[in-house]
Amino acid sequence: MKRIVLSALLTVIYTLTIGQNIKLYQAFQKPDGTRYVTILNDNSIWWIAPGGESKWAQSSSNGLPSGYNVKFFQALQKRDGTRYYTVLNDNTIWWIAPGGGATWKKTSSNGLPNGYNIKLFQSFQKPDGTRYVTVLDDNTIWWIAPGNGATWKKSSPNGLPSGYKIKAFQALQKRDGTRYYVVLEDNTIWWIAPGGGAAWAKTSLIGLPK
Repeated sequence: MKRIVLSALLTVIYTLTIGQNIKLYQAFQKPDGTRYVTILNDNSIWWIAPGGESKWAQSSSNGLPSGYNVKFFQALQKRDGTRYYTVLNDNTIWWIAPGGGATWKKTSSNGLPNGYNIKLFQSFQKPDGTRYVTVLDDNTIWWIAPGNGATWKKSSPNGLPSGYKIKAFQALQKRDGTRYYVVLEDNTIWWIAPGGGAAWAKTSLIGLPK
């Protein structure tokens, strides 16, 4: 009897542990405070406004395909509200303005090469709207201003070393324009102000330990 009870207890503990396994996480700022968003290992999406006796609430998956599996996730606060962006394991990109019965919508892949595989993704806000940037498995960088008829465009690799491989990427909107930053597998750091024939420039590593 004791063995049966112990076995049942271990099963419950195991189930709770696995059921609450967080595979992706982000915190972001809204006008009324901070939000945390998590993707659990069952691909459900949960959010909380931390503080007091607040509780986690599940976000809608309406519109996402059956059996979807989230590879990347980002939350972004825009002037007109929150957006969630996700890349699924099939490399499709989806977005939603969460709340009020909203449904996830699929972003166009027009312009991306056949058989593409997304290894890094970011969305960010420019004065004239949202941008998505992806790094593909072949280390090419592509961007889009999502909307009706929008097409993905390839960013220039000019200035990057031959055979470069990207392991980290970030896009940042500054007052004087956009910047892309990458860390390569050789641990060098590079940046560019994309557009207008610009070339990537290498950042100094002086001061970092050897």
